[in-house]
Amino acid sequence: MTTERTEPLWLSLSDRVESELSQLPAGAPAPSEHELAARFEVNRLTARAAMQELERRGVVRRYQGRGTVVARKVEYRIGPDWIPSWTRTVAAAGVEPRTVTEDVATRRARNDERAELGLSGHDRVVQLDRLRCCDGENAGYQTSVLPAARVPGLRDVVGAGGSVYDALAGHYGFAPGRAWTRVEQISAPGWVARRLGLRGRPPVVLVRGRLDCQRTGVPLELTFAWLRADIFDVIVEVGEWKSLPTPFPVRRADAS
Repeated sequence: MTTERTEPLWLSLSDRVESELSQLPAGAPAPSEHELAARFEVNRLTARAAMQELERRGVVRRYQGRGTVVARKVEYRIGPDWIPSWTRTVAAAGVEPRTVTEDVATRRARNDERAELGLSGHDRVVQLDRLRCCDGENAGYQTSVLPAARVPGLRDVVGAGGSVYDALAGHYGFAPGRAWTRVEQISAPGWVARRLGLRGRPPVVLVRGRLDCQRTGVPLELTFAWLRADIFDVIVEVGEWKSLPTPFPVRRADAS
């Protein structure tokens, strides 16, 4: 005999409201806890739990002075068919990208950087620290490390908000492509959270990788990007992708 498990009321309410909000544009006002409680005839605690669940899912976002609005998830795709450019990837998702270069410094390469970039003991690297924005909102932070000898004058080429990918491909004549990529979700380091204006240490998606010249195999850039998990859906596509239905868990009672 199996026992039927009933979902909590706040969870089923959040599912229903999520379905309704999916029909609204990003930035549209979301219902308040009071409105939910009155409309569905539930108490305020249930309505509050439902709204908190929607916020955890990234369906809604709270802004001081603006209230709660429908959030927009930006698809950030990584794969062999996608150009390894943050600016182009975000623009392809229908969002206006903007980059603010906060610092550019030339320094001696560390041991791990020399090994990854194929450098000798006295070679130097250029490090760029950049704030990433989507539709005017702080959305991510990225550090890039490049061999200084391969990108002379990079500071002036990139400027205050230019694309490193475009500089590598257009100005320096390389053919940048992904050599390797690692994606993981972590709690935002304190300094990243402060630069993004976030409270506490919310989850971020850390994307690390290296770009090489596809013609010569020469390493070009190490990247470390911290992307807000409440803004980005990071999608990694490897191999020939097919649209398949997602299977449901098999319960022991059904497996016999």
